[in-house]
Amino acid sequence: MSDFDLEKKPSVKPGSSDTSSGCDDADAIRLAEMGYSQDLQRNFGVISLIGIAFCMSNSWFGISASLVTGISSGGTVLIVYGLLWITFISMCVASSLSELASAMPNAGGQYFWANELAPKKYARFASYVTGWFGYAGAIFACASVALSLGSAGVGMWQLGHPEFTVKPWHVVVAYEMINFFCYLFNCFGKSLPLVAKATLYISLISFLVILVTVPACAKTRPSASYVFGHFVNSTGWKQDGIAFIVGLINPNWIFACLDSATHLAEEVPQPEKNIPIAIMATVAIGFVTSWTYCIAMFFGLNDLNKLLSTATGVPILELYYQALQNKAGAIVLETLLLVTGMGCLIACHTWQSRLAWAFARDRGLPGHKWLAQVNKTLDVPLMAHSVSCFIVAALGLLYLGSSTAFNSMVTACITLLYLSYSCPILCLWYRGRNNIKPGPFWLGKWGLAANIVTLAWTVFCLVMYSFPATMPVTTGNMNYVSAVYGVVVVIVLVDCGLLTGDKMTAAEANIPELLEEQADSIPESRVLIIMTGGTICMKQSPSGFVPARGFQDQCLARVPTFNDGSSSTMMDVVVNAAGEIRPHPSLRTPQTLYGRRVRYTVFEFEELLDSSSIDAKGWTEIARTIERNYTLFDAFVVLHGTDSLAYTCSALSFMLQNLGKTVVLTGAQAPMLELQNDATDNLLGSLVVAGHFVIPEVCLYFNNKLFRGNRSCKVAASDFAAFDSPNCPPLAVTTSMRTNVNWELVHRPKSIEQFRIETRLDTTHVACLRIFPGIKPEMVDAVLKLEGLRGLVLETFGAGNAPHGQDNAMTKVLADAIKRGIVIVNVTQCLTGSVSPVYAPGMSLSRAGVVAGLDMTTEAALTKMSYLLALSDSTPESVAKAMSVSLRGELTEVSQPMFRHPDGALPERVQTLTMLGYAIAHGDLERVQEIFKIEHHWILNDADYSGNTPIHLAATSPSVEILRFLLLQGGSVHIRNRNGRTPLFLAANAGLSEHVLLLRKSGAHLHSEERQAAELLARRRPAVWGLAGIGPREVSNREMDEEDEAVLGRREVPSRMLVGSAP
Repeated sequence: MSDFDLEKKPSVKPGSSDTSSGCDDADAIRLAEMGYSQDLQRNFGVISLIGIAFCMSNSWFGISASLVTGISSGGTVLIVYGLLWITFISMCVASSLSELASAMPNAGGQYFWANELAPKKYARFASYVTGWFGYAGAIFACASVALSLGSAGVGMWQLGHPEFTVKPWHVVVAYEMINFFCYLFNCFGKSLPLVAKATLYISLISFLVILVTVPACAKTRPSASYVFGHFVNSTGWKQDGIAFIVGLINPNWIFACLDSATHLAEEVPQPEKNIPIAIMATVAIGFVTSWTYCIAMFFGLNDLNKLLSTATGVPILELYYQALQNKAGAIVLETLLLVTGMGCLIACHTWQSRLAWAFARDRGLPGHKWLAQVNKTLDVPLMAHSVSCFIVAALGLLYLGSSTAFNSMVTACITLLYLSYSCPILCLWYRGRNNIKPGPFWLGKWGLAANIVTLAWTVFCLVMYSFPATMPVTTGNMNYVSAVYGVVVVIVLVDCGLLTGDKMTAAEANIPELLEEQADSIPESRVLIIMTGGTICMKQSPSGFVPARGFQDQCLARVPTFNDGSSSTMMDVVVNAAGEIRPHPSLRTPQTLYGRRVRYTVFEFEELLDSSSIDAKGWTEIARTIERNYTLFDAFVVLHGTDSLAYTCSALSFMLQNLGKTVVLTGAQAPMLELQNDATDNLLGSLVVAGHFVIPEVCLYFNNKLFRGNRSCKVAASDFAAFDSPNCPPLAVTTSMRTNVNWELVHRPKSIEQFRIETRLDTTHVACLRIFPGIKPEMVDAVLKLEGLRGLVLETFGAGNAPHGQDNAMTKVLADAIKRGIVIVNVTQCLTGSVSPVYAPGMSLSRAGVVAGLDMTTEAALTKMSYLLALSDSTPESVAKAMSVSLRGELTEVSQPMFRHPDGALPERVQTLTMLGYAIAHGDLERVQEIFKIEHHWILNDADYSGNTPIHLAATSPSVEILRFLLLQGGSVHIRNRNGRTPLFLAANAGLSEHVLLLRKSGAHLHSEERQAAELLARRRPAVWGLAGIGPREVSNREMDEEDEAVLGRREVPSRMLVGSAP
């Protein structure tokens, strides 16, 4: 019971696989409002549903299979009149179930209703116990049917071979074979409706054949007074009344599984109407078939004593033989009965597997994560079905120890199911029948009478059906159903209180305390250091510097600034393309000036990359490592050699698309293990930046400065100030006191898309050529005629000038190459400044079609061109056009001067943020847009006293369009407030499915520190938390795209679901 919970769920779970095919379907919407996704297809129609429901009870078959119990306790009288009484009881039970199924159609059936109707304090326990009663009853129902079929099979063999003596193990072997056969039938979900219809027709045809054949072939018939008035007590009970009551198990068994249709509520359209139809039709058809059948059979009865003592062990087979006086004919009729029973067992397995799956989905069974899976290929809950069938197989072994095991199974099936029916009815009484919203099927006062009868009969059966079927009692004929009750109760109590229930129940009860504890603790950021190689992680050896394997232990663990001495916790890291996760020991920095600690681990590449030899393959390896671990960490620091560090930064800036987290690359001129080094400051500064600021760019940190990666270049071979960004100010500068971020320069993704990577870079077909005085056009032409060349970066003088050559020969060479489809980009050789065609040579290049690279670095131009040329839809014209447009901030963008309000009573930032917060809280999109026209650059990264950014505030705003607007302005979905909460957590906790969906589409995911609280809260609201990434299945990108407009764009979240507030 530890994880089991069924609190009211707040909204639809957008993106569920099957919901996407029917987003406008009222069934899917209603199911979603209960907190469940449409995981199974609605393949069943009314006829197939009735087929499953009727085949479950298959009343005429049930009378035949359990005839030994009834006929010995009262003869024909018990069956004839007992059926009338049991039909009345069953109509009351069916009415009670139909009312609940119509009001709350759900595959969980009884346990779901108990949760919805019970007092809040006891709802979880009541639902859990009800679920176990129902599931155990379903298991015993399957076992009892399988055992009757096994007995029938062996009995037919004995009738044909009189010398054969039936032994218990023969029946058990037949039992196991039949159980396995029917298990296989249920492994193919799409064929089940067809099987159900066929079984219904087979049952009715077999019924008619036997109904006509037996009376017609009987040479002698008993009188009507014998059939309707001859009472026979062969049980050993002295009191005929007790014998009659015990014998009622026979007719009662045929109506025991009336809830079967309720567990197909998610596989049938309009379940609130069709399920009551199926339940009531089951009783009606069952009574007509069983009553007419038993009367017809009894008029073919010759010798009751032979029936009771038949060597076959199957009384109905003996009855067929007495009527037909032909063994082959009797076996044929019994075969029809056997085939009908097989259909009944198939239906039983369908029922129990759906019940087990639904119960496991709500965490009611041990191993629920495994059992709640739906095999999408077969479209069945295969795991739940397999485990349940295995339990049924194990129960069959009981027959080896007791000849009355069948009676115990039948009794357990009846009473446990009645208990599962009574629990929600009692809860309905407590809630008040007038206090729930009824469905289309509602009987008013007659429904109340049906409830009373159902409860009274449950108590009666629980007591009277526990009596032994025969007297005197021996170990062989004892009614062990009391032991069954004890086993079920022990299982429930053990799982509830001893295995995991105490811990998890206490944890759930203390969710507020957990949230408070997490809020009071010092927040930690999670950073993955990716060690690719480079001087920074080198150590001395006799042969020179070599990589320091075990860099975390050898270099970082010994330095107090990198290790506060706290106990190491393991951090999961995805280490390869197969998705293998390996735990890595972590270290933690001391608390910083920002009131935060950075917990990190180092992932070392198996083959370290040589910075001077790196190519697109190495860049892809880095990008894929980030992609695999993107949701596990807040930020990434990449250790890299300095020779090609600027190239790698530029390449990654184009490869990492829709980046929402900080990626910092750094290196060193001197190794960390050297006495004098720059490695310590560079790595520590990178960790601080990555662990405290959401700067969604690929950055380069060196010498206390954070540069935009694709604007940086190496300017010194040995100085510690080895890198600079001449045409772009640093994004951040670290001083002795703090790190000052220039937020106006931060480049943010301005689209609502999830993070992804592009690994195709055409680096092998681009080249770089530096113009120098005296260079000949023939030399340039030779380069441009290299085989396969598709792009050239031309480094020219000053503002983009190059010698035009005699008779403009150089210009003609370039123009001819451009006509051949080669893209040529002009960048300056100077560190600062921009290519601008202000001089005649530069203008001639532009007229020839050379693209002005403006102030792009050579590194950025080369990698950008490689990225663009590799796109599947690229053309020389599209690449040339894109090269002069800023994609990742690699070009200086012209900015307009901003108008600012004069200072008011409050500081400008406080005043503006206050106005913005008010507008967001009231859903005033127009006012929000007005504020952003003026304060666009800095306000997205500002926060209130609680650390809530505008995205945090918009995550719980009544208007999802405000959230969409802020995301399109570049707002970060990964910043956490002072309580450590992301916008996604706040939106899910508020039950806002639309907001959650939009955040997920923008790449948001829950932080690892939020998951514990989120998993607890998800028990109360699994739908919205499942959308946020907590639950049995996460939502795919395709599903979110399909659902966004189809569901959330057209349907409001019910106001009663909007419960809870952000921490």
